[in-house]
Amino acid sequence: MKRIIIVALCFVFLFTGTVVCADADPTDPPSYTVSFYDYDGATLIYAQTVPQGQSATPPANPYLEGYVFEGWIGDYTKVTGDRTIIASYSKLYTVTFVDDTGTVIGTPQLVKSGDPATAPVAPEKAGYTFTGWDKSFSVVTDHLTVKTLYSPVSTPTTTPKPTATPKPTATPKPTPTVAPTSEPTATTEPTPEPTPEPTATSAPTPTPEPTATPVPETTVASTDPSDTNASTTKSATDSEKDAETDDNRGKLGAILIGLAVFLVIGGIASGFIEEYRFRHSKAKLLEEENRKK
Repeated sequence: MKRIIIVALCFVFLFTGTVVCADADPTDPPSYTVSFYDYDGATLIYAQTVPQGQSATPPANPYLEGYVFEGWIGDYTKVTGDRTIIASYSKLYTVTFVDDTGTVIGTPQLVKSGDPATAPVAPEKAGYTFTGWDKSFSVVTDHLTVKTLYSPVSTPTTTPKPTATPKPTATPKPTPTVAPTSEPTATTEPTPEPTPEPTATSAPTPTPEPTATPVPETTVASTDPSDTNASTTKSATDSEKDAETDDNRGKLGAILIGLAVFLVIGGIASGFIEEYRFRHSKAKLLEEENRKK
């Protein structure tokens, strides 16, 4: 029994001596301290002893109100000496979107300095159209309150269609005057009858002288040739007057017929003139309407 106890103690001393010798081995590498500080470089967050050539393990991300942790400033890998590591933060700004009455739209956003904010969907407003926001938020460098902008919807005014101008009623064309069927027959002048030559008066038979017996005065028809010639001359003059009267009547008829023909031709010319005036007036009206349009 005593032998067993002695052997056991020998093994214990032997093992203990081996461990002590191992810890005191001068060939072990040296160790270094890696210290993690807050942004001010004075508040120690965590310290770690790391063998030479090893990398330190950083602590959990620290929290600073109003800021967002960005990482650690300094290298803590492959340590070859004592290291000081500083926490890095970015400032956070609050961006709040509101409508034109001041009501908050969605949730206020925390945006890092220099980053853009994300615009929410603008609410609809009856009778208005959303036109944008009152300020820029593409690069945030301060706390912002961004408000919606609206413009009233314009109602289009319906322009009444112009009333169609009635077309002018066509003026009936004048009925052309019927030309006379044939030219009037020229009036033939009456041929005057030749005046009969006076018949030669035979010489009167000598009257026997009256006897001494008184004879009562009686009216005896004159048988003087001069009286016969006078009667014949008067008859010829009457015939000439009748011929002259007939000639005047023929001339008057010709004048009346010529006047009638002139009136007919004048009526036709007047119709043509009225037609030309109507068409000329109509052309002027159409030209004025085209200018107004």
